[in-house]
Amino acid sequence: MDDHDGNWPKWIEDTASWVKDNIVQPIKKVFCALKQSNVPKASSHDANRRPNTGEPGSTYTAPNGDSRTYGADGKPEHDYDHNDHGRPDKHPHDSKGGYHHDWKNGVRGSAYTFSWGTVAGAALVTVSVIVIIVVAADDVTGIGVADDFLLGPLGAGIGEGLALILG
Repeated sequence: MDDHDGNWPKWIEDTASWVKDNIVQPIKKVFCALKQSNVPKASSHDANRRPNTGEPGSTYTAPNGDSRTYGADGKPEHDYDHNDHGRPDKHPHDSKGGYHHDWKNGVRGSAYTFSWGTVAGAALVTVSVIVIIVVAADDVTGIGVADDFLLGPLGAGIGEGLALILG
């Protein structure tokens, strides 16, 4: 094909421009849109992520109320969380709807809750054991045989205390 009047270069340029505008650019837009839709969006989990280092002795509170307390070295020492991450069996909740994690050697420990019932149970067991020792020591001297009736209720106190501790 000869172009004696010089129109071929213009025709080729116009065709290339049309192909670029009507075929190549729309295809690029589709691929860019697909690529952007596959990019993970910042989730609430990301927004509430707590830093692994902080000002020594400080506490950082995320927007959702989860908090992290940093030790003297600026590393995490204690976390208080509210979200069970879809695993309620692994995350017991306290009366405020949260639970605790302690950090040891850079590793976050298992979830636990704090309960005054546990403290009361430990106190009840301790007091019951001490009183049983006193009653038993009193029997050794032969003076206090009459207070032996206390051993039954004290044993029950140990049982109740263990029930409070173990839940």
